[in-house]
Amino acid sequence: MPVIIIGNKYDEFANQFESARKRTVCYALRYLAHLNGADLVFASVKEKLPSQLYKAILTSSIFEGA
Repeated sequence: MPVIIIGNKYDEFANQFESARKRTVCYALRYLAHLNGADLVFASVKEKLPSQLYKAILTSSIFEGA
């Protein structure tokens, strides 16, 4: 069963913290995702690219994993 870790509201996260802290949090989440064989995706309502990536990974996991 594929596991997907979704970081929702990425735009609020990006605006709230400084880049060093964002980098640390993202590295920790990426490490946990890779350790467990999961995908890590950040989604944002305001930005289109992360949202399109989120949809592509969900579609891939649903239709190719079945």
